[in-house]
Amino acid sequence: MAENTNTWLYTGILGFITLVFVTILGHVFAIRRKRKESFNNAAQKFLNTFTEFLVMLETNFEYVSGRIEAPLPDHNSAAIEFRQYLWLFRRIGFDRAWKKYNADAQEYDKKVQKCFCLKNIPHETNLKLSKRIKALLKYAKPK
Repeated sequence: MAENTNTWLYTGILGFITLVFVTILGHVFAIRRKRKESFNNAAQKFLNTFTEFLVMLETNFEYVSGRIEAPLPDHNSAAIEFRQYLWLFRRIGFDRAWKKYNADAQEYDKKVQKCFCLKNIPHETNLKLSKRIKALLKYAKPK
């Protein structure tokens, strides 16, 4: 009788431990899925912020400076918002890429204000800024 009771006891304990383990594992996967979903939403918003400006740079459209100045503050706020979804080491790389982009963007903005259009800005300058944007967008690849 004692042997039978021990078997039931061990089976019950093992079942309880399995239940707790499966519950914790399910919770971990749910949290992970939620984080991935949040990251993908933030990444999509970040990509959308840069897309129009990137196309404009690569095709060398002629825009007046007022239309070029407008996206730069949006890029800054999008970067600040997106940055919080990156892990520490990815955030460090993102910050480096952002500093390079921001410095080039400020310089670009000064050139645009000086000549009032993209037509007079060398295409190499546009490509340089385009390259900086693409380096930033690598961090926004959906998971």
